[in-house]
Amino acid sequence: MRLSGSSFETAQTVMSRLARLQCGARFRKTCAARGPRLSFAPMNEVILKRFEKPDEVRTFEKGRFEIVELGGVTIGRATYEPGWRWSKHVGPLTGTEFCEVEHVGLVISGRATAAMTGGEVAELKPGDLFHVPAGPHDSWVVGDEPYVSLHFLGAQSYTR
Repeated sequence: MRLSGSSFETAQTVMSRLARLQCGARFRKTCAARGPRLSFAPMNEVILKRFEKPDEVRTFEKGRFEIVELGGVTIGRATYEPGWRWSKHVGPLTGTEFCEVEHVGLVISGRATAAMTGGEVAELKPGDLFHVPAGPHDSWVVGDEPYVSLHFLGAQSYTR
């Protein structure tokens, strides 16, 4: 995929925000709460990982969320089947009616809707970089195709 114009600027904004979060108090607080799980390779070692062999897999009806930890960052891959809805298939597992995790990600395939309880609704489609704030929201797959997205922020606490 090639980004240009506003898509490239959006990608730059997302990556800048991730860098600030990793170095900021919010990131340190999150990591401290999780305990000493992060590990770093020596500066001269390249580490390669694939979602085919994730560090963790969280499964639920009509979906799965695969976790890879790399370079101090937790990245998630969400795969949801047609008919999946957060409030129906994940909410009961977390004990909450709506998701309250902040997300920054990229849609790989399929379509989904993100709906804030305050009324804002957005359709997410392939190639979209998205930011969904931490406020209560629901999400669901649109159409008959599975939805797949990468999550660069929020993956460590998603479905918990």
